Amino acid sequence: QIQNVFRADKPQKGRFREFNQVSMEIIGSASIAQDAHFIKMLDRYFHETLHLNNYAVLINFLGCQQDRDRMKIALTTFLEKNSAIICSTCTERKDKNILRIFDCKNQDCQTLYTKAPYITDFLCDECDSEWKTLQLQLHLLSVSYAHKPTLVRGLDYYQKTVFEFVSNDLGAQNTFCGGGRYDHLIKDLGATQDQPSIGAAIGIERLMLMLELHKDSLALEQLPALHVIIPLATEQHALALLLADTLQAADFCVEILLEGDSAKSMMRKANKLGAAYSLIIGSEEQATKTVSV
Repeated sequence: QIQNVFRADKPQKGRFREFNQVSMEIIGSASIAQDAHFIKMLDRYFHETLHLNNYAVLINFLGCQQDRDRMKIALTTFLEKNSAIICSTCTERKDKNILRIFDCKNQDCQTLYTKAPYITDFLCDECDSEWKTLQLQLHLLSVSYAHKPTLVRGLDYYQKTVFEFVSNDLGAQNTFCGGGRYDHLIKDLGATQDQPSIGAAIGIERLMLMLELHKDSLALEQLPALHVIIPLATEQHALALLLADTLQAADFCVEILLEGDSAKSMMRKANKLGAAYSLIIGSEEQATKTVSV
């Protein structure tokens, strides 16, 4: 989805009053493996399709609401002890949306926050396990990333995974793609039932600034037919991720179902997606190192 977006901030390079962004979402998936797949998809698109090299992937893990509540208590105590150092903007954010203090551009504040408590130190057992799984799966998919413990994104509906793609080619406004997981946003907006989701937005103007140097080498090919990968159990998720990565490296169009539904339900969903092929990995396929097509 392409959107026109407006902001009130002072214009500067890569930061306009009116700008455009491409937004994408996976709605209805609570699997952290989906986060790894989503980030890898973006990384492959920027690197292999658009031939961009001068960028980095930054990630953080914000945990659940209970994790953030514990962290906010510790962070409030830390800020109150250092109230004479922090700027007026951070003093205001401390009472309104305390995690936003990490977005502060004041150098004194940024130096101070290297000693602040971080959310990944307050994760519950379940969130800590998901955070470790995400890092393991990104490593498995050969995604080079850096953990930025102060990364919170500007909107407070994010939880668990957040990420940004940043580039030195853009100057001060260096993020050209960002997003994360928002499992409770749909219900917060009035729905009767939550739909766990992950999404991202790409800033078109910033991406165009990065592409300007090699705009003549960007002939985009038509994507081939859709291949839906269906792991039948959690034990096959890692194999499914590797298969998806291998196919995407060969320019196949891939979707992966990671929600643990029945085989019949996942086949029905693959049909609704318009799949040309369903690639099934069960315990027998795992044992024989094969895939049923």
